[in-house]
Amino acid sequence: MEKPFIEIDAKEFIIHPFEIQKPEGYEFAENYPNCCHSHKHNYKLLTDYLERFPFCCDNHADFYKRFKFDKAKVYGQIPIWVLKAVDYTWHTIEQNINEDDWFDAITEYFELCFWSMGTPAVGSHIYLELVELNLQRKDGKFPKDKCKALLKFLTEVNKYKPAQEKTDLNLLYSTYQKWLKAFPFDLPFFSPLKPQLTKSLPFVKEVTRRNRYLGMVTAKLVTPTELVASLYRRTQHILSLIDTTKLQKQGLISQAEKLSIDVLNENHRFKQRTLTEIYNKGEKQYIKTIKKWLENEKDYFKEIVPKLKQAPAPKPKKEKTPKNYFGFSGDTNALLTVLKALQLRVDMLKEDFTTVHNFHKLLTAKDFSNLDVKVHLNCDNKQFYYIITKLQPYFTNLKWVTIANSMLFLSEGNSLLGQSDLSSAKNFRR
Repeated sequence: MEKPFIEIDAKEFIIHPFEIQKPEGYEFAENYPNCCHSHKHNYKLLTDYLERFPFCCDNHADFYKRFKFDKAKVYGQIPIWVLKAVDYTWHTIEQNINEDDWFDAITEYFELCFWSMGTPAVGSHIYLELVELNLQRKDGKFPKDKCKALLKFLTEVNKYKPAQEKTDLNLLYSTYQKWLKAFPFDLPFFSPLKPQLTKSLPFVKEVTRRNRYLGMVTAKLVTPTELVASLYRRTQHILSLIDTTKLQKQGLISQAEKLSIDVLNENHRFKQRTLTEIYNKGEKQYIKTIKKWLENEKDYFKEIVPKLKQAPAPKPKKEKTPKNYFGFSGDTNALLTVLKALQLRVDMLKEDFTTVHNFHKLLTAKDFSNLDVKVHLNCDNKQFYYIITKLQPYFTNLKWVTIANSMLFLSEGNSLLGQSDLSSAKNFRR
């Protein structure tokens, strides 16, 4: 299996620590760090720890055996750097505690400090201890509820343990490729979907935030189990879009005999694929669903083809051209202004994936099938339903079926938005 992602285990390399830039407005006391008893005590605490490192614990001792680093060269400045990080953190808390985005501004600075201590993080436990002690002070300097929220964040960082199920990008990729190869995309019902879904990599669960100090975006990936569950739901959704009996009654199946052969061929290919591929318990769910669907289609065509041959030829019906547009009929500039306001007020889109301008371009396009745009929602389905109902009077085709069939809208949880999702949101609001 092809492995398109290069993975590097954190245990296999060292990230050197670095000194954090002094925040604007912060000034050191004279003779720092020998300026007061507190700084002297904390500095000695850090220097004593560095003397014991890397033989302070089994993990660091093993780390040293593998890399044989020069402690003085790599970590010699850790005591003063960590001590400064503590003071800079307290200054950052003071500067931001009364701002609207106080929690993000402060916790993102925590993350900067942890990153500054390298990999593995040396001295991070002392940094954590000192910051927590400051937040636990009962001098009433800062609101108790905010201190409590920050302490909770630090506690979660300290107690964080990686998920038992490892998220491996190459494993996620191979899992998705197995689904693409198993699904009957060669049938004319589904072939238009294949190019779009082949380019899709549904691995990102959510983009949490962008750290203003590090300039990095944090994203959560789905676990293999979550991906398989998502593929099972996607299988059910795509198969539910096709009702062969309805298509036949509407005269949309003009070559039933050829289509029955296509189904037979696809059924055979599917059986061959499942014989030579190994599927886990979760994957077997969508395999079972596809198998039942193909068998049901095969039985249907087996019965319907002879009857169609005996019946008089139906009058050809003019095929309806799919409406690949939403039909905006107003002022495009006014629409853009509205979308920008919605983004500002309700954080409607995940802007790392979909910009307001791209969403505007999609809504006003004469043919959105030619656009390489996908809408990643950052609001829940109920909010999106409400937004669409307010916009619908200005469109001729901004319908739930058009939104669902476009397969261009992804929910807050990064799954394709279907009619059932929008119906549920509608019913909820009643």
